[in-house]
Amino acid sequence: MKHGLLKKFLSDGFLNNGLRYLFLDYTLYIFSTSLLHLFLPLYLIQELAFPLWLALMPSAVLMACYGIFSFFGYKIQSKIGTKKMFILSYFTKLIHHGFLLLIPFNIIGFWLYLAFAPINAVFAIWQPHQISLSKYTNKKHRGLQLSFLSVVVLIAYTIGPILGAWVLSYYGFIWLIAVQYIFMGFRIFPILKLDNFYEPKMKWSYREVMKLIFSKRFRKTFISLSALNVLNVGNLLWPIFIFLSLKTYLGVGSVLSIAIFFQLIFTLFVGRITDIFKRKSVLVVGTVLNSLSWFGRFIINFLPKSILLFTGLETYSGFVGQTTGLPYNASVYDKLDKNLDYRPMFDIMEHISKVSTLFLVILILYLFPTFEKYIYVYFLICAVVIFLLPMICNHEK
Repeated sequence: MKHGLLKKFLSDGFLNNGLRYLFLDYTLYIFSTSLLHLFLPLYLIQELAFPLWLALMPSAVLMACYGIFSFFGYKIQSKIGTKKMFILSYFTKLIHHGFLLLIPFNIIGFWLYLAFAPINAVFAIWQPHQISLSKYTNKKHRGLQLSFLSVVVLIAYTIGPILGAWVLSYYGFIWLIAVQYIFMGFRIFPILKLDNFYEPKMKWSYREVMKLIFSKRFRKTFISLSALNVLNVGNLLWPIFIFLSLKTYLGVGSVLSIAIFFQLIFTLFVGRITDIFKRKSVLVVGTVLNSLSWFGRFIINFLPKSILLFTGLETYSGFVGQTTGLPYNASVYDKLDKNLDYRPMFDIMEHISKVSTLFLVILILYLFPTFEKYIYVYFLICAVVIFLLPMICNHEK
């Protein structure tokens, strides 16, 4: 069966050239960013003695700026096309991460990195990537197509954390950025091979999009996306919790890399059943399984801390994570088949909830610094909130 699926996927009709180059670009992007994004807050906490709330600020600012300014990026993209937008996002990201090179020498690099975030948001990779993925995939095989994307991304995530931990531990932050630049630089080759889509048409104004977001029509979708982003913030806090428990970069990198490796076995299977069975049925089962993983993340605080224990829990979380991630993403792209103009609305909707949640966490940590010791309580909240995810499968009238 696996051989048949692989042969089918590698055929030109199933894995077209556009998907191949898009997958390659996205894999290089994920690999290069996984070297940094996981370890930036840890570096700020460990080496520069940042409080947790300030170490989380780069993620919060980037999310907020994308939620506010991504609409204007889509506007530009509708005029110049996705290929040119990819190129602009490529050079913008190189400039943006250049400010991080200043941080070990002067803290002004940190503030310049935050100040450049609005420009980075306008020319982010997500606008052209989301539209291209909608164009290159099809509803019949989307679950399996997205599962293969997940596989190559997971391979990048398997290597990225352990390599980043090794470089940061033995060579320092500057070399970590340098290695990231090398892999990020290779992205230009697949980008130049991509097609140029002048989408979305952007028939709605910013005000009209905001009205749609808070309308009764999209209420269930908004609630589901809000729940998803409560979980995403939990996934941001989880590596920090591991680091505070194990006290080593290599410990965090090893736990995440080993666990992600085992996810590869399960991903294609989930992608296949996502296409065979109803998306909502797979998603409902996945929410139950994932709720147990979040509860485990809460319970582990009261157990003896060890790399073996964290790896076991993270491996289970990785397995069952695909049972929500793949059917959820497939359901979102199914909605976009009806109208690609929904894409900016979905992006803004997603980031409103994500930013609100993260800034609330930051505010609590700022006002009550002792709460850093109790971030594991957030994982218990995630174990409950996850049951709102299947609302994404509703059909708007």
